[in-house]
Formats: sequence, structure tokens, C-alpha cells
Amino acid sequence: MKVKNLMKVTTLSIIASGALYAQDATNTKRLDNVTVTANKVEENIQDVPQSITVLNGEVLQEKGAKTVLDIIKEIPNMNAYERTGTMVNFRGLNTSIFTQNNPVVLYVNGVPVADRSSFKMSMANIERVEVLRGSQGTLYGKDAIGAVINVITKGPQNTFTGEVGAEYGSNNTRIGTFNVSGPIKKDTLYFNINGEMEKTDGWVTNTFNNDDKASAQDNKKFGTSFTYKISDKLSAELNVRTIDKEDGNVYATGSQETDLNKIKRKLREKISVDMPGYEKYDIDTQSLNIKYDGDDFNLSSVTTRKTTHLDGEYDGDFISKSTHPDGNGLIQWTDQEIEEYTQEFRISNNADKGIKWIGGLYLDKGEIENKRYGWEFPNYHPTTYAVLPGASYQDAPSTTDTETQALFGQTMIPITDELELTLGGRFQKIKKDMDYKMYYLPVGTPRDTQTPIHTLKGGKTWNTFLPKIAAAYKLNENTTTFASVSKGYMPGGFNFFTNDGTLEDITFKPQTSITYEMGIKGILENLSYSASIFKMDIKDIHVFRIEGGGQRYLTDNADEAYSQG
Repeated sequence: MKVKNLMKVTTLSIIASGALYAQDATNTKRLDNVTVTANKVEENIQDVPQSITVLNGEVLQEKGAKTVLDIIKEIPNMNAYERTGTMVNFRGLNTSIFTQNNPVVLYVNGVPVADRSSFKMSMANIERVEVLRGSQGTLYGKDAIGAVINVITKGPQNTFTGEVGAEYGSNNTRIGTFNVSGPIKKDTLYFNINGEMEKTDGWVTNTFNNDDKASAQDNKKFGTSFTYKISDKLSAELNVRTIDKEDGNVYATGSQETDLNKIKRKLREKISVDMPGYEKYDIDTQSLNIKYDGDDFNLSSVTTRKTTHLDGEYDGDFISKSTHPDGNGLIQWTDQEIEEYTQEFRISNNADKGIKWIGGLYLDKGEIENKRYGWEFPNYHPTTYAVLPGASYQDAPSTTDTETQALFGQTMIPITDELELTLGGRFQKIKKDMDYKMYYLPVGTPRDTQTPIHTLKGGKTWNTFLPKIAAAYKLNENTTTFASVSKGYMPGGFNFFTNDGTLEDITFKPQTSITYEMGIKGILENLSYSASIFKMDIKDIHVFRIEGGGQRYLTDNADEAYSQG
């Protein structure tokens, strides 16, 4: 399906960055070098030809950052909000509804998270966060069309360290944290264990049932890791993390106000909802990182398994009982299971000077199962639209299987002492298969005893090449200019909430982009700065549409769009 459309997004940001200071023998303040792993090798941030924001773990702690949303608030041009997962917008790129993918990929110690339902993490034990702005498809894969948030946790130490924290705030908010690290056997085996527990009564009162805890939350995050230094060159790290999150009445609103200038927080402090909602998330992640640092080359393997269970129930009309009586007693729901395995092998040369290169193989296999996905709605007369007795519901159970194989490589070539050229590319194949059913039944009729009104089963395969070229030129020791061109990619997929249509009808294409960017970064004694301009040409951009009075919910492809800033 194709929508003839031209979208334009223009953004402007002013970036200020904090820095680390040290004092030399003359007692003069200077800026320390900031080391990043944007190209999956350690480099000085001044030498990397792209826009990067680095957030120190201590700074995030001082700012009171508790979630990924708090990190995103610190990133220019990036916004996010919670609605059946975490929806991210960056440089005009939005979450693709029916692929579940965000345009920004979250990496935690090499574990990728693009799915909006799984876009959560613990803030404990963070060393730093690197935000790589712009398309990162070459090294970071199929979904990084907008940016990458790369989270690096603190490494092992031979001394025991620990911290415990507690907070109490308004609305009976209680927060407890702990983080303990140390050696099990010095120089050989290390551990870390951390946790975050948060409960709050929330600030919303549901006047329908006199519930002053309508937006209560109960969040628990726990993690543990073991690092085994097998030899001076070989090490392995096992990480296990779990997140349990429950939110109450998350989307109901207390106002029908349409003037944005009049929408205030206080309008939602009191609502009247006859069917209070909730969302529950259970996210479990395991990863094994193996590294070999040789004399001439480095090898690494990252193996991950991630499962997410989302169980949600919502008021059927999202609004007050008194203003929309036709929707009284009706609900919407989702019950979703996601399971994903990834494997990445990387090899890079170990060179301080001259040509540097990195290459690798990436594989993933995943399944998204919507056990229940639907809504209840009033029955209306087909011509007069008068409300008829009873109500109906739609439910669309589906399973989508995805397999990805990719080969990637990148090389950094010094042309002169001042000029370095970066060339990269990624060959990628994505295969998706879907099994889908749509039920349309009177409320109260068991789904599994009935015949669906529409069924569909089939698959698609997409192949692509994602190139990148960049150049960095040092004007002097403290100032670097850069320019880059890169291709971004967001996979296509299937609409799984329609009453009819063939496989071609419900399929939407991958979204692609070409990003042009140039900038300058540098250090002036105790001040670091960076500035860049970009333009992104987007093809087949994913747009969300509703047809047939809510009978068809679709992701579609608009012809083209562009974003600049």
C-alpha cells in the first residue's frame, strides 16, 4: 500500500556538554580525553567523525535519572513517552507501530533493544552512556535508522565497593537501591549485584470509584554479573537482568480539551473511568560476552537471550464515563510474548597507528506472539448510527517470526596526519513470517470456540546493503571537522489488525534514509564544544493510519520525507 505524501521535519538544537577535569604539574586545569566505543573499538571522542553525546554515570545519578526516559531528556532532538511500551522520536523519525521497532536502538553491554515493549533498563552500575546520533546501520544493525544509545556498565575491580540508597517523596513514593561489586578471587573472578525498587501511589484520583491510587506504580529491577579473566588475553562476562513493572490506569484522560495551550497537568489529576486499566511488564535478559585481546587482533562474541511479557488492559474509550456513555463497561487489551536470540561475532586488528578495521557476523531469531490483541465497542445501526443493544469485540491473535543474517565491516584509513577516511558497509537479509487471525464476535462469546472472519499466513524476505563513508580532518591538535554520508534502515512488516486483505495488502515496506552530516568538535582549555548540521532524505517512511471508523489499523508507506537541523 502507498500513500502519496511529503513530510518535512526541521529541528534546531544547542548542545552543551560537561567534561572531566584534571590538573597537570603546573596546576593548570585541562580537559581529560573522553574515550568512546562508537566504532566498537576504543577511540578519543574528538577523533570520531560523527555526532556523539556522552553522559557520565555519576552525572546521571546526580540528575536523579531513574529510567531510559530520563536519559533521553538529556539528548538533543530526542523525545519519548510511554504508551504500550516506550515510543521514541528522533529527528522526526517515529516508532513503527506494527514492527514494534523504535528508530533508536538501546544497547546495554552489547545487548540490543529496539522493541518498544522491551525499551527499559536499570540505571544501576552505569559507567557512561554514549549516544550516537544519526544512522548507525553499518555496525549496529537493522533498526538503528536514527541513533544508538550505548550503555556501558562499570568494569570489575579488585576492591569491594557498595552503595545503598533510599528516597521518599510526594504521593508516598518510596525508592530503594543497592549496588555491590568485588572480587570472588582477585585478578580472576568478579561479581556485581544490583537492584532498584520503586513504589508510588501516583498523583491521579479516579472519582468514579474514589480510588486515589489510580496511577500507582510498582517497579523492580535486579541484575547480576560475573566476570572471569581466564588469562591476560581471554575473559568472559555473564549478565542476568530482570525487570518487573506494573503501572495503573496509564492512559485514561480526564479532559476532552483539544486546545493544546489549555491542556494542563491538573486536568488529569482527577479522572472518572469506569474500567480502570493497568500494564504489567516482565523482562528477562541473559547475555554472555567473550573477549580475546591478542597481540595483532581482537576477537569477541556476544550471545543474548531476551524475553518480554506485556499484559495490559485499558478503558475502552480512554475517557470519562460521563462524557462518553456509549463506551461504558468496555475495555481494550493486549497480551504479548516476545522471545529473541542474538549472536554477534567481531574481529578487529589491534593497531594504535595506521589502518584500523573491524568486521563481523550478526544473527538473530525472534518471535512476537500476540495471544490477545483487541478491543470492545458499542453496536451501532449501519445507517443511523444509533446505539444498539449489546456490544462486540475484535481480537487478533498472531505470531510473527523473524530471522536476520548480516555481514558487516568498517575500516579507518589515515590518508595524511590530519585526514582520516572511514568506509563501512553491512549486507543484511531479514525474513519474516506471520500467522494471523481476526475474530469479530459479541462480547461474552468465547473466541476459541468460534471461526475467525479472516485468516492469513505468509512471509516476506528483504535484502539490503547499508553503506557509510565519513572523513575527519584535524585543523589542529584540539579541533576536528568531519563529514559523513550513511544509509539507515527500518524493517518492513505486516499489519495484524485488519478484517480483510491479501498478504500484499497488509505488508508495508522497509523505511530507508540517507543522512548527510557535517560538523566540528574541539577543546578550548576548560571548554569542550561540538556543532553539526544534518539532512536526512527518507523513503517509504512508516506512517500510522486508521480506516473504516476504527476497523482497520495500519502502518503504511508514505513516498518520502526529509528532516534537517
